[in-house]
Amino acid sequence: MPTLTARTLITALGSIAYPAIEIDSAGLITGIETDPSIVSDAILTPTFLDIHIHGAAGHDVMHSSPNDLGEIQRFLAARGTSHYLPTTVTAPVDDTLRSLEALADAIERETPANEATPIGIHLEGPFLSHAKRGVHSTALLQPPSIPLFDRFFEAARGHIRVLTIAPETPGALDLIAHATGLGVRVSLGHTNATSREAILAITAGAVSATHTFNAMRPLDHRAYSPNSSATASTSLPRWSVSG
Repeated sequence: MPTLTARTLITALGSIAYPAIEIDSAGLITGIETDPSIVSDAILTPTFLDIHIHGAAGHDVMHSSPNDLGEIQRFLAARGTSHYLPTTVTAPVDDTLRSLEALADAIERETPANEATPIGIHLEGPFLSHAKRGVHSTALLQPPSIPLFDRFFEAARGHIRVLTIAPETPGALDLIAHATGLGVRVSLGHTNATSREAILAITAGAVSATHTFNAMRPLDHRAYSPNSSATASTSLPRWSVSG
């Protein structure tokens, strides 16, 4: 069996000095021993998964050819990222559909060993807040729409893994529940949502936030009103505030 050696192995549980890591024929770790006789300056760490990246090495994933994506993926691999989710930006619907098809092609191709592997798509936009749109074009933002999302999902051949959405926009809760049912992890971002609107979105299935505290309503200690009426029929989870 092949053995990897290094000066230090960094794991979630701590560091191991002079590791000797045994790898089986399937590429799985079968054992880790410590061998002080190892002569190495290498440091081994787990690789990164980048879930939000629009491009690199001078290329945008929305407009990248296979060769351009290869350059992006070699750039990422050289910096410790082994897997990533190419991330779209709000664009004309037809442009987004073409980009999703091209990214699905990349996901379904075999990735060279020296490149990061795309394992899904992060759809950031067009279902975002005009008030917190950031660089997303206000003219191209769309109201949340299950039929439009389904067109995107079909073009991506089911490879959309993350959807960023503003939960306060009309129709967002229905889309969150629909996307969640398809196995998409819904993230709240580019949003002007209140705390109550965010809770409703979490109840509908949202599980994370996109670039937290950036392009979203700031915290206000008086903004949450636990006794106010809900804006949707979705039942709220138990909620407590300390301060």
